[in-house]
Amino acid sequence: MINLMYVVDDLKIGGPTIFVTALTNLDQTKYNISVCCLFGGGELVPEIEKAGIKVFVLGLKQWKPWLIFKLAWVMRRFNIQIVHTHLFASNLIGRIAALISRTPVIIAAMRSTTQRMTRLQLLTDHFLSHITDRIMVIDEPVKQSVIRDEKIDPRKIVCIHNAIDQTFFNLKQTDNSKEKVELNIDKSNFIVGTVASLSPIKGHIYIIRAVPIVLKELPNTKFIFVGNGPSRKNLEQEVQKLNIAKHVIFIGYRRNTPAWISLFDIFVHPCLIKGIPKAVIEAMAMKKAVVANTFSIIPNVIEDQITALLAKPKDPKSLAQAIIKLLKDKNLKNKIALEGYERVKDYFHYPRMINELESLYDKLIQKKKPLGIIKY
Repeated sequence: MINLMYVVDDLKIGGPTIFVTALTNLDQTKYNISVCCLFGGGELVPEIEKAGIKVFVLGLKQWKPWLIFKLAWVMRRFNIQIVHTHLFASNLIGRIAALISRTPVIIAAMRSTTQRMTRLQLLTDHFLSHITDRIMVIDEPVKQSVIRDEKIDPRKIVCIHNAIDQTFFNLKQTDNSKEKVELNIDKSNFIVGTVASLSPIKGHIYIIRAVPIVLKELPNTKFIFVGNGPSRKNLEQEVQKLNIAKHVIFIGYRRNTPAWISLFDIFVHPCLIKGIPKAVIEAMAMKKAVVANTFSIIPNVIEDQITALLAKPKDPKSLAQAIIKLLKDKNLKNKIALEGYERVKDYFHYPRMINELESLYDKLIQKKKPLGIIKY
């Protein structure tokens, strides 16, 4: 058995926890898996523990140097052989602790393109890359930014794309009866929706500003925002300013996102960062036509006029035109939804992701064996 520990900030919904939830699909006859949460637990703790995975919650409140030694002690006590850390704080603390505990294999999942790194953070990542066996990224844009900004050796970087639970994001298996009652929208309404945290980087403001343009052509359209976040107050103020409150509904945070996505005629995602947009992949898996922007282009997956309609970034008019086009042309909407579904179904599934992860772990462990530093 190989003792594998994931180090994350917490186990709340979102962020790097897609990799943590993927752990339940790893071969537990080969890997003895544990998760260490540096700052707190979260909604996913019961789910992870139910799968037989040990969860350690250190519950750190503030940065103290000795906390690294506490984590190193845990790694040493449980003879951890592979440490896999996620995002800056966990990458920093987890990698130094792994070095102190003499953990043979160290892997760091590097930042997404949403993060804004300070010069000190960039230098820290560069320095720590020298003690790291592999830097894992989720797509090519992140890889290129890591090479450019952190000056990390490309040979150390491996790209493993995210996957989604296609049994969870499955239109046929989704029960949306409660959501229909809660929404209480007339059947004649078009429903345009999005699911994402309400933060500036997600571009919700451009959906709001596209609403009046859409309503001029299609006045029976409703816009649904599922999610919460720091931008909610500003977005609600913009809705009042544009006098469109009757057509915009903020649902707030919901766990059962497939049920809400299933109600949408179109899924809109005007995010302002490059890279694989997980929300778009989930919507495609639910056979929904997608309107995004050109930042979301992924060759062979998200392609304009084929698997999605792509608008200009930060352009409400362009966004509105794409929404109107799909709502008016049912055949085009259905064609794009089906093509997107086929692309996602064939690639963004857990078996592919798990195979790539296990292959990475096994390859690195085998490299350490001849050196005599793997203990069982």
